[in-house]
Amino acid sequence: MLRQSSSYELDNQGRMVSNFSLLTDISFIDSSNRVEWYFDAYGVDLDEFKRLIYAVYDNFFTPREKEIINLIDKGYTSERIANALFISIHTVSTHRKTIFRKAGVNTVTDLIFFCKKNGII
Repeated sequence: MLRQSSSYELDNQGRMVSNFSLLTDISFIDSSNRVEWYFDAYGVDLDEFKRLIYAVYDNFFTPREKEIINLIDKGYTSERIANALFISIHTVSTHRKTIFRKAGVNTVTDLIFFCKKNGII
């Protein structure tokens, strides 16, 4: 189920009195392990809220894995990453496999999407 809600009526102090919700059956849609969300609330510091949510991913990848992810995001090939970090291409390949496994993805596009949506990059 997909639920979309909006304020319908506010009192004179701006507090919600009632809301409108639309429920949609989306069970027919092919599911993936990605979750997208948007949050907007009066009086809530959204940057602080996101920081708290994204804190789950603070140590999801090692510092070296994060370096490699940032270089992948810049379009670096494995060979170029190896040269930039002064490591072997085999080591880069091992890191890439671990990164993709941890993120549960199979493509660079999905990896970058995962990392950006979860505040990793």
